[in-house]
Amino acid sequence: MAGRDLNNDDTYNVRIDERLTQSNNLFFRYTRMNYVQTTPDTNKLTGNAIEHPVNYAGGYDHMFSPNLLTDLHFGYAKLDYLEADLPTSNVPSISAAGFSSLINPGYPSFSIDSQSAVAGNDSAGTLDRYAKNFSASGNLSYVHGRHELRGGFQFYMVGYANGTGPTTGTTVYSFISAQTSDGTNVGTTGNGLASALLATPLR
Repeated sequence: MAGRDLNNDDTYNVRIDERLTQSNNLFFRYTRMNYVQTTPDTNKLTGNAIEHPVNYAGGYDHMFSPNLLTDLHFGYAKLDYLEADLPTSNVPSISAAGFSSLINPGYPSFSIDSQSAVAGNDSAGTLDRYAKNFSASGNLSYVHGRHELRGGFQFYMVGYANGTGPTTGTTVYSFISAQTSDGTNVGTTGNGLASALLATPLR
């Protein structure tokens, strides 16, 4: 296989802490990552993985008294992920056969009646998915001497979707017995391999 594994990862992180008063504090954080990986699958196809995770987080603390404290926090995370196999260049033999692009119509696939598939379906395709998560929590704490009483809540919501994009422009040639049958006994005469040798695919 030609080519190299390449990983490019840029991460950005911003945090702000704000002391509003002696009893009130705020913070906010934003994180983003841009990730791209390319991996050669074959001499002519390269796998591309692209991710853009994003994360937000924030919090608020309030002191009612030296013994009573509350804190509220939230978080949101999103991941967009795309994976695609893309051609590195055209294949001369495929181009000579009349296929102008590996993406459209792509590598042809041949199907012969009563035989295993010939060649392959190695054209470009995509896989895309995303995840979205949200969380929120709150606590109330009371301290008395060496004792602490603490209560609160937590909410968590998860969203996830995984979609497979269509394989772009796949061309399939099917050779069945009907093309070489005698016309009157289609079900009992003819041969898929003979149809392939005569280059008469199903239309």
